Amino acid sequence: MKKRPDNYSDTAGKGPAFSDTPQVSTKALVYFYREPNFVGAVSSCLVGGNGNTYGDLYSGGYVWAYLEPGLNKITAKFGVYDFNLDVKLDAGRTYYIECGGYMRSNSFIFELKTVDASTGYQLIKDNKYQGG
Repeated sequence: MKKRPDNYSDTAGKGPAFSDTPQVSTKALVYFYREPNFVGAVSSCLVGGNGNTYGDLYSGGYVWAYLEPGLNKITAKFGVYDFNLDVKLDAGRTYYIECGGYMRSNSFIFELKTVDASTGYQLIKDNKYQGG
């Protein structure tokens, strides 16, 4: 039997390795990511906001977008479910939004949440870019 890989980003998240995106002083830089995880890896998560689509994420992937400062409505579609997250963004800052899920009592729970910058950077640095 073939050994299952420990890091699912090698099997799901395809694209170039993570690299820092230059910050723009008039916009907020937002990274959207999914941790490498077997749970829910078969489905993608379509992320967007403010009427735009930013990318279709698989396990171990990320995309980024420059967003306007102020209140932004972030959206995610995971399977047949839609999720929303309202975030207040400041110009010149970097933000991380996790699109993830986990198992609880035989049910898959999906989350769309902000993560502090130092934690977000550590979680995304091994991911693969999945943007257009």
